[in-house]
Amino acid sequence: MAKYNTSSESPINLNDISRLSAGSKLKGNFYSEKDIRVDGLFEGDIITKGKTVVGESAVVKGNIVCAKADVWGKIEGKIFVKDLLDLKSSAAIDGEFHFSRLQVEIGAGITGTCLKITDTEFEDRLKTA
Repeated sequence: MAKYNTSSESPINLNDISRLSAGSKLKGNFYSEKDIRVDGLFEGDIITKGKTVVGESAVVKGNIVCAKADVWGKIEGKIFVKDLLDLKSSAAIDGEFHFSRLQVEIGAGITGTCLKITDTEFEDRLKTA
């Protein structure tokens, strides 16, 4: 099994990451206990207790609820992140953003409202999603 490991993170089994590849389109709601990576077009809600990665070629139109998020692509909608929302230089997000911590690289495009979220607010959102 393939595993990825850094000194700050526990081992990740790459087979546990759900993925929507570039060139793919999916409509609906996506629920997962593990990490999710989107590189295609996704329309709907993404809910995971893990990390969500929005790749450079990705477009997400809908809401995201996750523990952590790394964004290189485009998001239109609400995002609720329990810990770190990391916006890379190619990110373009439009909507309402709730997070515990925010990191933004120079060049990232942000249009909308940014709000700090508490653990309790996140857990409530996870339950109602």
